[in-house]
Amino acid sequence: MNLKDKRILLTGASGGIGRHLALELAAQGVRLALVARRLDALQALAAEIKSVTDQQAYPVAADLGTNEGRQAALDEARRELGGIDLLINNAGVVDFHNFSEQDPAMIERIYQTNLIAPVQLTRALLPELL
Repeated sequence: MNLKDKRILLTGASGGIGRHLALELAAQGVRLALVARRLDALQALAAEIKSVTDQQAYPVAADLGTNEGRQAALDEARRELGGIDLLINNAGVVDFHNFSEQDPAMIERIYQTNLIAPVQLTRALLPELL
């Protein structure tokens, strides 16, 4: 698939698989909105992408576990990229406690980020993606 010049919103971009995906996509000529909670990590990744591939990537700091964070990420990504052609739902939260000992607030955060955010982002972008 030729992705050159496609406008991609990549969640969970600041580390791990997301970071590697961002570097690979940028090398293919993709225009990226990099979404995660940590702006410093996103800015460092955007600078690395620029130095390695000469592609511009746009850091978008947002908490996807909230409606407000999701909307802010979508608004900023659309503004920076001029629209979105592809969504990669990579953001995720993990906690390695036994479920019986899990903090209810952490359970809520996991569900909001790992389940609700991808569904709501996809729904919000569906008209553009189709």
